[in-house]
Amino acid sequence: MVPKPIIILSTRKAEDDIVKAPESGANYYLTKPFRIGELLAHIRVAILLSQGLSDNPVLTIGNLKIDIANHVVRKNEEIVKLTSIEYSLLTLLAKNEGRVLTHQFIEVYFRESSITIVSRKRNNQRQNYFVVQ
Repeated sequence: MVPKPIIILSTRKAEDDIVKAPESGANYYLTKPFRIGELLAHIRVAILLSQGLSDNPVLTIGNLKIDIANHVVRKNEEIVKLTSIEYSLLTLLAKNEGRVLTHQFIEVYFRESSITIVSRKRNNQRQNYFVVQ
């Protein structure tokens, strides 16, 4: 059984309070004022992570198969080599097939997965990079 996620909304911004939250079982700690979009992104990620895939460890989309348990991706039965970041992003998109995922949702998901999205402007265009921490 997957534990239920706990999100704390608080006015307390002291480091001691923020550090104690995960030790008390909380998954997320947001301080007021917070943006509604940020809260909703945390809720969606919490739901996604709490659902798990125990019933079906293989996702199939067309001729693409993602073996969640073994971290193997096959296209037309041939193994596709992916970096851990590419695999994580592909898995996130596959789990949310048919849904529109906002940039903020993807950022929150990767923050919880120890992967950071770094945005930089280059030639007046924003480029996103994924960095494994």
